[in-house]
Amino acid sequence: MTRFSNQEPAAVRAFLLFFIGFYLVTATGNLSETDDVYAFVFRTENFPFTQVSDPRLMLYHMLMRGFYLMVNALTGLIDWHVNALQTMRLFSIVCAAFALRLLFKIMVEHFRLNQNAALLGTLVLAFSYGFWRYAAEAEVYIPAIMLILWVFEGLLRRENTFWRIIRLGVVAGLTVLFYQPAVIPLFFAFPFLLLTRANFP
Repeated sequence: MTRFSNQEPAAVRAFLLFFIGFYLVTATGNLSETDDVYAFVFRTENFPFTQVSDPRLMLYHMLMRGFYLMVNALTGLIDWHVNALQTMRLFSIVCAAFALRLLFKIMVEHFRLNQNAALLGTLVLAFSYGFWRYAAEAEVYIPAIMLILWVFEGLLRRENTFWRIIRLGVVAGLTVLFYQPAVIPLFFAFPFLLLTRANFP
């Protein structure tokens, strides 16, 4: 198998594009299962940045509002309006692809799994019902997973410096403001893992 690392940008791009395309074409039209979507879309389209409707998801709602306005500023140039459901789903899809890439990288570069095993593990997550269902939905879970994996991958690097750890701490804090339950892995589970990192391969 071709070495799938930062030194193989073509393979990484193909991986990301495949999953972005896959989740785009398999997005469900049924929103009854994810009823929070209705509220999230309404807030994105109608609430100003300063209105904090749900403190647990403060940065998520602010970011989705900004992304929605930015996309429509661009599509407005060709007189095309994109609703918030579409922009939020697109954001989740891109985050899902990057989350899978981060997971593969963690398993290969930090846990020293061979690439076949790492790819199998990544595909199990990619095609699991929960991840697949929310990968193309206007929900907070997949973007939060991507941010959590991003911080985790950074913490696992053995060449970390003091200031790099500080920057990762800031990102972790912002991730909690993005989705409050992220505090559990970021500030409880991950520090415990780092204390036992001598057991890592």
